[in-house]
Amino acid sequence: MLHMLLLGCLFFSIPGCKTAPELQQIGVFASTDHGLLELTVELGQTPDQVKAALGAPDKVIKLGAKEVYVYKDIKVVFVDGKVSDVQ
Repeated sequence: MLHMLLLGCLFFSIPGCKTAPELQQIGVFASTDHGLLELTVELGQTPDQVKAALGAPDKVIKLGAKEVYVYKDIKVVFVDGKVSDVQ
């Protein structure tokens, strides 16, 4: 689903979608594989960078200094506002 959305952003200019250079400016790493834009989440990224790469999470769990963004197939763990783990 994410790949389909990104493909739509690339070919149909859906409002609100960012280009690869725009994503790289905010620290989201974009690469192409077989003509499809692939976004990555890396250690140390901020919640805004993760949301730019993956979209809004399905659920957010807050536990003190720890925060977990829950997506359909992935969990992103933040400690003190930075990615510390991806599950």
